[in-house]
Amino acid sequence: MKLEILKEEEIIMASCTISSSFHYQERLKAAVEEILHKANESLGKGEYNIALYLYDKVIKQEPDNRIALMNLGRTYEYLGDYPAAIQTYGSLIEIDQYNPEAWYNRGLVLKKTGAYVEGMINIRMGIALNLHEKL
Repeated sequence: MKLEILKEEEIIMASCTISSSFHYQERLKAAVEEILHKANESLGKGEYNIALYLYDKVIKQEPDNRIALMNLGRTYEYLGDYPAAIQTYGSLIEIDQYNPEAWYNRGLVLKKTGAYVEGMINIRMGIALNLHEKL
């Protein structure tokens, strides 16, 4: 009898832990989405330093967040930090190698740095992927 009670208590405790963990994950996801929304608004308003800070917070929680990475790359580009933009677009391509916009944008930034051949290769890859998506 005592053993059965202990097992029931363990099941209840495990259930509470799982439920608590689920609710925590849901709250965290909602918070990240809210930060991403504010970052996108800041980018749209030209508040690039605020956008950088907010995108960084999103990426720390969700390193594979494609929207945050794309817009972080754009933000770096708008600020003229081309090496950071190239690196950020590269990170996005590592996660999603078939993302035409990431390839294309990285190509444009590479051309701005004088890497014309590599830039054109990236731009062509972006165009090819975009055309492939439409088939």
